[in-house]
Amino acid sequence: MSRRGNLPLYLLLCLLLAGFMSGAIWYMREARRQSAASLLLKLKADYQMESAITMVMQKIRFLASGSTSLTPEALDLKSHEIAPGLVLSLLSHRLATDVIRFEARVEGHGFIRRLAAQATCLPPAPADPTVPLPEIPTAGRPRWQVEFLPDGGADPGR
Repeated sequence: MSRRGNLPLYLLLCLLLAGFMSGAIWYMREARRQSAASLLLKLKADYQMESAITMVMQKIRFLASGSTSLTPEALDLKSHEIAPGLVLSLLSHRLATDVIRFEARVEGHGFIRRLAAQATCLPPAPADPTVPLPEIPTAGRPRWQVEFLPDGGADPGR
């Protein structure tokens, strides 16, 4: 075949290549626009929410040992930026005198992650001679049990 006979074949291949490149560019733009949250971002959000709950539990312990009374506003973390554009907020609700419920939320750029926990104050355990495990001394301070609730915030075991 002559060079003129190959011209339609080359034009067809050129159009196919241009179409493939246009499709790839369109796909990359759409993928960037949707920006699915990475596993690392989800892990960081979970870690920050758990750390915020732990920090508030420490604040409860220190405030309870002093003369300062606990107010719900003192336990809330209204907004704290944990990453560019991601904001952590933590709210607490006192369900009873010895039960506090926490609701943590990380949101921003279409990313939303929630975590709920319930803290229950346990009375100091009496010494049991039948149990060989040593008891951690609490120095008269109450112990807290924290349970992380399933998504939706249903009470654990009820």
